[in-house]
Amino acid sequence: MAFYLIGGGGRLGRAIASEYAESNIVLMNRVVYGCWSQDGAADQVSSYFDQNVSEESTVFVASGLLDPNLPEEDLVKVNYTLAKNVIDGASKVGLKVITFGTVMECLIESKNPYVRSKKKLSEYVKKMANDKVSIKHIQLHTLYGSGHPSPFMFLGQMLLAIKSNQPFKMTSGRQLREYHHLEDETAAIRLISDSSVFGVVNLSHGQPNS
Repeated sequence: MAFYLIGGGGRLGRAIASEYAESNIVLMNRVVYGCWSQDGAADQVSSYFDQNVSEESTVFVASGLLDPNLPEEDLVKVNYTLAKNVIDGASKVGLKVITFGTVMECLIESKNPYVRSKKKLSEYVKKMANDKVSIKHIQLHTLYGSGHPSPFMFLGQMLLAIKSNQPFKMTSGRQLREYHHLEDETAAIRLISDSSVFGVVNLSHGQPNS
């Protein structure tokens, strides 16, 4: 079994790389996969893995843009089109593909362009995944445990309010949040990866505190 990681430079990617360090996980270079976010790049994906992978393998797609203030076109290109091409290309040569999203995809109809790009991906996985095409899309909650949170994220906004001694304005309450440590999350991701389930997996604790 071999493992390939797209997006190893991000917070989640680094945590996955650490979890699979003893499995000799391959951190793919952006030079290789940078063009895979273009429409119709699935054949490039299948050609790459067909030439470079000779055994049963798993491809983690942990790359992504998280900032909802970015242009929606860029969010869709990286969060949806890249992952879709990897799903189409890698599964064509028999590889398992695991992508990542947010639990917000299924809770409310969001105006957030980041959430919409991930929801588009989860809907594609639902359509494509079956017992012959091994695709898993894992919906995650808020992650912590590696450096300061990004300033545009909920935790980052809370941290800024604390540091500046300013009141923190809460949301309308239409969101459900759990806070998961990265090491716990990657251990759970490994279990999901090794399991026989496919399709969309909501990775929640199940006993939230209000």
